[in-house]
Amino acid sequence: MAVAGLLVVASTIFLVMVVNWIGYLQVPIVACTVAWLEKAGISPQTRRRLNRGFLALALIVGTRAIGMSTWGAANARDISHATALLRVRSALEECPAHSTVVVSAAFLYEANSFRELRALHADWLASYRQPHDHCASLISLRPEKLILTQFDWYRRYKPVVAQLAMQRDLVQVTIQNAARVRPPDAYPQFQKILQHTSWTPVVVELKWKNNGFDSPKTAHP
Repeated sequence: MAVAGLLVVASTIFLVMVVNWIGYLQVPIVACTVAWLEKAGISPQTRRRLNRGFLALALIVGTRAIGMSTWGAANARDISHATALLRVRSALEECPAHSTVVVSAAFLYEANSFRELRALHADWLASYRQPHDHCASLISLRPEKLILTQFDWYRRYKPVVAQLAMQRDLVQVTIQNAARVRPPDAYPQFQKILQHTSWTPVVVELKWKNNGFDSPKTAHP
């Protein structure tokens, strides 16, 4: 068993090293290919087609750099990291002691500094052994607030909160999204190909009405 374990570790390290080094080989491979094409005596028409192909591939490879330096930079200028954490801390300070808050991973460390609050990770509201129903989990937990990233808000919680807001006899929902520049996650047509972790938080305040519910219980078994 020890030998098998060592083989697994060694093969994993080897694969990681190979994958990392392949990235560095891309530039010399492209340069050598271009140099070879220069000496191959290809026709002008073929050369134009190859140039277009190289340009298209360069745009695909550079999509991340282009997006982060344009749309990503606009999101970063909209709400900075420091400003976002100030908004998160202000929202947490407004919560009564011993109340429950649901927080995205990006803000979980900040929430954990409030020892009097019960901070739950936004991805873990129900047991993995059961079908996951976020709306039912929120009703069971009755959190004071949801403090979410733009990513979590648009990709998961926006329809859940809309469903919850329809139950006016149960809860009053107030949404505060400070983002002036919408990230790619805000557009369904972009969600499968683009994403950007904007720091701007979405704060959802939930004022629960007393309908015979007991104190909140965790949805975990």
